[in-house]
Amino acid sequence: MRNSQMARMMQTIRRTGIPLLCLIAATSRASAQTGQSPGSGAASLLSVSVGIPAAEGETARELYTIGVQWTQLKPGRLSADFAVGTMPRLLANNVLGIGLRGGAALPLEITQGVYLLPSAGVSVIAGAGGGGADGAYGPHLGVAGVLLGQNNLGLRAGATWNRFREARNGVWLLELGVAFRR
Repeated sequence: MRNSQMARMMQTIRRTGIPLLCLIAATSRASAQTGQSPGSGAASLLSVSVGIPAAEGETARELYTIGVQWTQLKPGRLSADFAVGTMPRLLANNVLGIGLRGGAALPLEITQGVYLLPSAGVSVIAGAGGGGADGAYGPHLGVAGVLLGQNNLGLRAGATWNRFREARNGVWLLELGVAFRR
């Protein structure tokens, strides 16, 4: 890995990590002010999804993603929202690619077991292989719908728009997966 690439990656981590830590602190502070710790009384939603990226009106099915999402479920209140994923095709080509999303969601309970999750935050993508490493970051906006059964197991479908700083246009990630409320 060249020094300029390492410096650019560290700069990306600094620029996204600091706002992300501030967001986590703000979410924790809001929970503390209401007397409710993030883990007590607030359910969480864990999902495993498959996604397809799209840019400039074209989908890239060969770059499908596998990811895990975690969202605090505090209906009507800002809640922590995180995701991590990878692209298996990159791994097959000896490239480690990872995507991270962190931010806040505002869970809206439409009816029992049906949620709408608008979200916003920061996305980071990074890759490393034999030719070096690189990364990009930027804001994201998204929305997901969740349908849970009586056993707290269900489906999650979402769309997230990412505006990576180095890209000319936004990149969409369309995801469908299995969700579990705990």
